[in-house]
Amino acid sequence: MSKVFQALRRVTNLSRCPQCNLKSTRALSTRDLSRFQEGDRFLLNKKKLSKPLTQNGQHGLDVGSIPHKDIIGREVSTPFFVRTDRGKLFRIEQPSLEQYIALTPRVVTPIYSSYAETILSLLDIHAPPFYEGDNAKETTAPSLEILDSGTGHGALTLHIARAIARANPPPLRLQIPTRSKIIESQKIDDTEYDESHQAAQAWAAWKQSRRAVVHSVEDNFATGRHAEKIVAGFRQGMYWPHVDFHNAQVGQWVQSQLAERGGESFLSHAFLDLPSVQYRLHDCFAAMRDGAKALVFVPSITQVCDCVKMVKNSRLPLSVENVVELGEGISTGRKWDVRAVTPRKSLTSPKGQRVVGPAEETDAGRVQDTDVSDGSYTRSTIIEITPDEDTTPTDAEIQGSSETGHNTSDDSTAMGSTRSASSESSQGTVMICRPMVGEVTTGGGFVAVFRKMSTEEWALQIEWRQTRTGAAKKFYRA
Repeated sequence: MSKVFQALRRVTNLSRCPQCNLKSTRALSTRDLSRFQEGDRFLLNKKKLSKPLTQNGQHGLDVGSIPHKDIIGREVSTPFFVRTDRGKLFRIEQPSLEQYIALTPRVVTPIYSSYAETILSLLDIHAPPFYEGDNAKETTAPSLEILDSGTGHGALTLHIARAIARANPPPLRLQIPTRSKIIESQKIDDTEYDESHQAAQAWAAWKQSRRAVVHSVEDNFATGRHAEKIVAGFRQGMYWPHVDFHNAQVGQWVQSQLAERGGESFLSHAFLDLPSVQYRLHDCFAAMRDGAKALVFVPSITQVCDCVKMVKNSRLPLSVENVVELGEGISTGRKWDVRAVTPRKSLTSPKGQRVVGPAEETDAGRVQDTDVSDGSYTRSTIIEITPDEDTTPTDAEIQGSSETGHNTSDDSTAMGSTRSASSESSQGTVMICRPMVGEVTTGGGFVAVFRKMSTEEWALQIEWRQTRTGAAKKFYRA
């Protein structure tokens, strides 16, 4: 760690002399998070988000305009009031994270704060705090690395970065580097370029000392660039230092990282919000540490079933920890029962559809109100799984799944819908998919939590399941 701080001193011209340090840092722009500065946004009358503040800018209104210079330098701790040039009074305050996400310009639909908080609670992140005495310890890589794939608007990225920020050393007070000033250096004077380049070097050196980092991976360049601007624009980029943005396909990015790290697993958690998410879950498996959680966020319960099917067919040591439905009117998420079971007895309906027979009601203990006469059911969604000979998806299969989208939320959320699949064999595995309590509501999405286990622990879990009795035996039945 001492080497990192030595490099930081070199690029910022810092020395062990406090007076020398003071003189050298005056040349670089610094941040003051306690006051409004250029680049900040303010909330007008609790409902409208302004454009970024500029020294000579103004906020135009129907009843006049508010000069930005009347706001820059004011404290952000409490709301205050300013008048337009026509004397109209307006309330000014710093937007909260929830307000910032909801009101900033977007190119995709964001994950709103109510959903993001539930997702964070499912990840159960407890980042160890950073202490000054840790500087002397040599570390080769962050101890907490989280993948956020499908960055989108950057809303969840901000929430995760806020959760892990305490694990890192205090960020530099320097302004965050602006890409455009470095790339288009020929359009600016040498002094401005030198300052931006020097700040970028200082930040690069600081990032080597991080104990926690969010890897935000987005394959669409325009979307990823917009998300980085959203993250950097929140309160002078206070959470930007804890995030690394990557423009790549998540599978390719994972493979490149594994190659650089000698095949060593490095992800503590992974969040996937992508089409054909079951294939992306398969791609991320090798990079996940033992005990790591992988969360998939999908609009349809059948896409969760696709993930469970992939895990079972690929024989991956991933256990389904939780399946939660998010939507309006559901405060903390509605739990779903999604699992693969092998029925003791089954029969084929006159229509040729495979259904669970009456014996399954007693044996599995979760399937109810099955109508055997016509092959339909009213209280559960049942999908049969036929193990594939080759579980690795081909490019054609991935392309086909992306085109179809797997978006069948209208069918999956209907209480009386039928989800049966025919099979050539008389014996197979069926999927149980139903809300744990209450009725299904429309809108929102589904979050499934998978936890990676070591091969030894996975074998012990199978043995443990077989020893369950009573209600536990019914629920944990493999």
